[in-house]
This record gives sequence, C-alpha cells and structure tokens, in this order.
Amino acid sequence: MAEMTEGMSSGLDELELAAAFPFSFELDDQLRLCNAGPSLRKLRPGLNAGIHFESMFRVVRPHVDATFANLSQHVRGLWAIDLIGSDVLLRGQFIVRRSGRRVLFLGSPWLTDPVDLERLNLGMSDFAVHDPAIDLLHLMQAERTAYSDVRQLAEKLAAERVRLRELNVQLSNQNTVLQETARVLAMKRAEAARLALVAARTDNGVVLTDAQGEVEWVNDGFSRITGYALDEVKGRRPGAFLQGPATD
Repeated sequence: MAEMTEGMSSGLDELELAAAFPFSFELDDQLRLCNAGPSLRKLRPGLNAGIHFESMFRVVRPHVDATFANLSQHVRGLWAIDLIGSDVLLRGQFIVRRSGRRVLFLGSPWLTDPVDLERLNLGMSDFAVHDPAIDLLHLMQAERTAYSDVRQLAEKLAAERVRLRELNVQLSNQNTVLQETARVLAMKRAEAARLALVAARTDNGVVLTDAQGEVEWVNDGFSRITGYALDEVKGRRPGAFLQGPATD
C-alpha cells in the first residue's frame, strides 16, 4: 500500500492532494510542517508552515520517537497520531516523497460514533470519497437506526404486554362475576323449581301474575276452587272475575 500511495501522491499537485487526502500533512527532514490538508486545518487552526511536528502532534503508535528517520523507515506500518488540543486521533501511513527529504502522512480521523462529526464540526464533505471512515460512519448510523427501531419495537411490545395483562385481569374479574351470577341464577332456578312443584301439588289456590297484575299461571287447586281453567283467566286481573255478584 505504501508503494502504491507513494506513486499516486507523487503525481498529484497540491490541490489534487488536498482533495484526495484532506487530512494529510507533510513534514521536511527537520519535522517542520510544510503543508496540511484543508480538513486537518479545520480541525486544528494554526497549522501553519514552519511549525514543528511535536508542537501540534504526538505519536501514539508505533512506540517510537518522532524523528525523521523513524517516520521514513516505518512507511508500511499504521500510525496513530494525536492532534494536540483537538481530542482527535489520526490514523494512517507515512510515505517518503521522491526527494527523500520529506515525508507525507495520509490518513483520517478515527471516529467511533456518528455524533463525533457534529462534535468536531465535520461533515461528509470534509472526507475524501474513497475514505473508508465514511462507510464505517454510514454503517454505524445504520446500526444505530436499527437499534433505535428495535428498542422502540421492544418498548411497544412491553406496553402491549402490560395492556394484555390488564385485560387478562379484567377478563378474570368479569369471569368471576359471571360465575357468581351463574351460581346465583342456578340457585334461583332451583328455588323457583321447588316453589313451582309446591304450588302445583298444593290443594290451595295459587295465582301468578305479571307486574301489571294480570294472570300468567294458576294451579289445579285454583281451578278446582274457582271453576276457572288457566286459558279462561290468563291475561285477566283476578278481581275482574273473582269479585262480583256471582262469587263469594
């Protein structure tokens, strides 16, 4: 990768290099800054030509001293460089320019959360189109969105479970009421059946009327005493035929 990147960079002018590697920076053999990409200068204003590397950067990985020789020799390794004063970690590689007296760092910020873009005041346009960090951020954003959707679904299902438990409690209470009502009705029916049996077998006259006092049923004792059959008196008030000149 180092050889391929070196070949590409050697044929790029400063504008093309800034567009292809907006977080790049170049150092001379005294580790003085020659130039920096526009996105890097956006992260850390004050990256002017001539400042020393160690006044703005700190090598995190590999564990070597920041010397021109070390930067030139470790061209195949991955470098992690802290941008002092910005809470940004740059990851990338150094390549040696064809002159042999300059090294060029090609990398980008190491971001672990899409919100880092807003925190650092960066946008997608600050990255090169080929930067894998963009794909990573898109993936993390998609995962975050998916997680949010799953969490909302889980919350909705939890609410539904609560509602179903409440409905089950209500149904259980209603079932208890229905069972008690059925028990009471069964008792009433049994009592009515016993009363009907008594009324049917007694020698006394028994008359059942509705709420308006009209006859609905009479027993055999009533018919024997009064001489009226049920079909003769049903729907009539008892006083209409039991009270008058022809009856005592």
